[in-house]
Amino acid sequence: MTKVAFGITCKNSSLTIKYVLSLLLMQEGIFERLFIIVDGGSSDDTLKIVQEILSKSNVQYIVESGSYTIPEGRNKILDIALKENCDYVLFVDADVVFRFRNLVDMMLSFASDLVKTR
Repeated sequence: MTKVAFGITCKNSSLTIKYVLSLLLMQEGIFERLFIIVDGGSSDDTLKIVQEILSKSNVQYIVESGSYTIPEGRNKILDIALKENCDYVLFVDADVVFRFRNLVDMMLSFASDLVKTR
């Protein structure tokens, strides 16, 4: 089965992260999901919200916290995705809300234009 990592970098995103996670959890399709959240040192409730939402879901998730910049966070996401044998990584900013429920299917339809992790 195809394994897709949703890689989210965030910092002080408590106002938006719940919407982003909720909409990504509603993505349709037959694929294994891994949520990789890399936090850049939030001082608000971002990490608490992430834990509350993802712990109630039926998906695998990994949360890293530190003083990551966005580029460092994305590199960390790629490192984790490779270790977890993900086929694809979809980077999502913590304030981007998707209205499509078939985002992964749309992404995979362009698979020849994508860079695979393996």
